[in-house]
Amino acid sequence: MSLEVYPSLRQLQQGAAWHAVNRTCEDALQTASCDSFIPSPIANHFRYFPAGTLFLQFQFTLISPYLSKGDEVVAASPQTIAREWVYRRPWVRPSTWKGRLRYVANLINPGEPVIEAFGPDKESKSEGRLHFFPSFFNETNSHVVFNPHNRRARKGTVPVSPHVVRAGQSATFSVLYLGRGEAQGVEQARLLFPLVCDWLQLLFTIHGIGAKTLKGFGLARNQILNSRLYNRHVSYNLQNLDKLSELRARIEGAQPWA
Repeated sequence: MSLEVYPSLRQLQQGAAWHAVNRTCEDALQTASCDSFIPSPIANHFRYFPAGTLFLQFQFTLISPYLSKGDEVVAASPQTIAREWVYRRPWVRPSTWKGRLRYVANLINPGEPVIEAFGPDKESKSEGRLHFFPSFFNETNSHVVFNPHNRRARKGTVPVSPHVVRAGQSATFSVLYLGRGEAQGVEQARLLFPLVCDWLQLLFTIHGIGAKTLKGFGLARNQILNSRLYNRHVSYNLQNLDKLSELRARIEGAQPWA
């Protein structure tokens, strides 16, 4: 697989391929719900995109609280959680999805597959194949208590109860795999996208998202709901999967790159 990443999403923004995305954003601004910013594609929605383009979407459910540091500072308290700026709902930023999934990918497939999927590095102008969308939750609570210990005294003096998204809440995960075009792009999608499915399984069930993942935060059920896959011309209803490990086999069986 070549390290050159072309065409880029910026180039698509200048052509007809971006019109469908613009229409989605315009509709979202006319409603009062974060859910409007979650893509809801239909068949042929990606017909102007390059060959090899795929779009995957499914619903996941937390089995442990999700914790993520917010942008604002309230009374010098670390209790805030990351929230969307307009409707103030807790969310998973696209950059969080990209960073966590890249971390998992580097553990099992370091090297060229990671570069193709995510881009060379932060300083490079090249873009990877994967482009992520935000995920939104409905509410938070403060039922989790941390008690940071002083290293010398070895005891905690100021317990902290941060806002977290409680276990049991669901959100929608969405990712766009931007194809390279022509036969080369189709072949690359056939080789790379199954690896993305493996990375997603490890991310949701073992490594988690957000902060404090080493303490078991940010994990999701192995089961996913309402999973759908789109290529440039057809949508595939993958339905509900009892195990994320079935996602790769289901997609390879559908052969959306054919």
